[in-house]
Amino acid sequence: NTLDDPLSWPEALAHLTHPKDSQLLIIEEDSVPIPSSQSATSELDQSLTTQHFTGHIDANTNLLSYSALVRQLSYGASAQSSSAKDRGDGNSQMVVANQSIGSNEFRFTLAKGKNSGLLLHDILEQVDFAKPSWSSAMEVPLAKYHTIVGIQQHDTHKVAALQEWLKECLQAPLPAINDPSAALDTTQGLTLGQLLPQQTLREVEFYFPLQQAKQSTLGQILSRHRGGLPTALPSNPVLQGMMHGFIDLVFEYNGRFFVADYKSNHLGDGLEDYHPQAMLEANQQHYYDLQYLIYSLALHRYLKQRIPNYDVNQHFGGV
Repeated sequence: NTLDDPLSWPEALAHLTHPKDSQLLIIEEDSVPIPSSQSATSELDQSLTTQHFTGHIDANTNLLSYSALVRQLSYGASAQSSSAKDRGDGNSQMVVANQSIGSNEFRFTLAKGKNSGLLLHDILEQVDFAKPSWSSAMEVPLAKYHTIVGIQQHDTHKVAALQEWLKECLQAPLPAINDPSAALDTTQGLTLGQLLPQQTLREVEFYFPLQQAKQSTLGQILSRHRGGLPTALPSNPVLQGMMHGFIDLVFEYNGRFFVADYKSNHLGDGLEDYHPQAMLEANQQHYYDLQYLIYSLALHRYLKQRIPNYDVNQHFGGV
């Protein structure tokens, strides 16, 4: 007989039970009692009852975020003319280009859009600022985005140009865009490259509650931060729930804690296109200033819980 012959199966199984040390038993189907499905169902019907929910679920409690707040806004609605000045952002401290670089430079020819920003963000999230190992920091992000942004992994020229660009980012002095009097004395000349791993937190997730907060009040705060310039934030609805987000980088320097967020908006094909006013308008058009105000509040509340005798003027450095 072969295994395909159904008559051989009982005999084959019986042979397995013959050894004295065998743990196998033959159980005939007719010897196994099968309970009546009808009786089992009737017993379940008698033992199970339903309960009625009498609590209250607040349908107005939401998970909020910067992205959700500005998603419905029309970018550019609050763009200001070139003569507008933001007294609250310390725009005089922004980096001013002193030379023009041709449009063939890698930083200007990299594919535009979200995926290029994610590539840069992921590399900066991984790299050790003080002792960068670019090959290991770039390996996974490039494998993920190289076909989308146009950098093939075997293209050593583009990979080297990307590495050099990010190296310049780590060496560039960080300008403070908050009230200059609050932070510039302790951060003069500070670069990301000076920060050790233990001084940084990457991709910091936060939640904090908002209870019946009026969006009109948020708009007023933002307008005041912009030196009185109007915003397009709607006056409704009321914000109720948990504000949630991820801060690209929180770092400590000289006992102060700072918020940093990476931006890679394309404003032109030369360094002269990235002058203080252009970057200020981009910040306001995309409501990045609202974003860093929310992030600053999150860090402020966290520090208040973790640092004994916390003093915002002493411990919070700014943005």
